[in-house]
Amino acid sequence: MAEQNEETPILVFPADLRSKVSNGSPHVRFSLIKRGSPEKKIVHLYMPQGVSFPDAMDYGTLDLGLIGGAISVVSEFMETGSVSGTTSDAIAASLQANILGSVLPGGVVTNLATGAAAGASAAAGANAKGVALNPYTQMAFNSTQVRTFNLNFKLIAESEKESKTAKDIENFFRKNMYPLKSGKLSLEYPATFQIDFFYGSKKNDYLPQIFESFLTSFSTTYNSTSNSFFRGGAPSEIDMSLSFQETRALTRADIYPEDPANEDEEGNSEGGDT
Repeated sequence: MAEQNEETPILVFPADLRSKVSNGSPHVRFSLIKRGSPEKKIVHLYMPQGVSFPDAMDYGTLDLGLIGGAISVVSEFMETGSVSGTTSDAIAASLQANILGSVLPGGVVTNLATGAAAGASAAAGANAKGVALNPYTQMAFNSTQVRTFNLNFKLIAESEKESKTAKDIENFFRKNMYPLKSGKLSLEYPATFQIDFFYGSKKNDYLPQIFESFLTSFSTTYNSTSNSFFRGGAPSEIDMSLSFQETRALTRADIYPEDPANEDEEGNSEGGDT
C-alpha cells in the first residue's frame, strides 16, 4: 500500500504492512532530516532480520617507561617501606637513576624530549648488560567510534503497483545519498536519515536508538532468485543492502540521557532512548 500524503508522501512496502501494524507488526521507518534536500518522503519497511548494533571504543597504548618505573618503585616503598626486586631490577634501577640524575640537577625531567633521551640512554645501557627495561605499557582511552549499521531488505513485488513502490523506495535511498552541486567548486552535504524501529504503532524501546546518519553505501540486486519481470520490464524482486553511519561519535549522555552520572558532564548533548 503506497499511500501518499500530499504534505509528507509515505511509501510502504509490502502493501499489507499498514494493516499488519495495527496487529503489532514490527517495522522500521526511514525519514529525511533536511540538509540541502527538499525531499520529504517517509519510507516504512518490514523489520529486517539480524540487525546489529556495534558499540566500540578506540583505545591505544601508552608506554610510561622511566616515569612508570619510578611511580611503581615509589608506590611500593610507600606501602611497604622497602623495595623488592631481582638483580635485573637493580641493574635497571641503577641505570635509570644514573640517567635521570645526569639529565638535570636533582634528576628532574622537565620536558618530553629530555625524557625521551633519558629513556633511550637507559635502554641502551640496559641492553649492554642483557637487561630489558619494563616499558610499563598501559591502555589509554582515545575516543568513541562512530557507529555503522547494515540493513538488508528483499522487496518481492506481488503486483505491478508494488513493483513501482519498490522502485520509488530504491530511488528514495539512492537519490538522497548523493550530494547536490553548489556552484562550480563545491557540493552540498547529502541528506541525513533518521531510522526508527516500531512495534505496531509505537516505537520499540527494546531496541537501541540509531541517531542521525548518513547513507554511506547502497547496493541493489535484481531478481536474485528468479528471472521474472512485470509488464514493462519491472523486476519482480529487489535486494537492497544499506550501510548507515551516524554523523558523530556518541557519549553516555546521548544513549542514556536519564543516567544521574550525566549531571557531571559539561554541555549535556541531545539524548535518546534505548
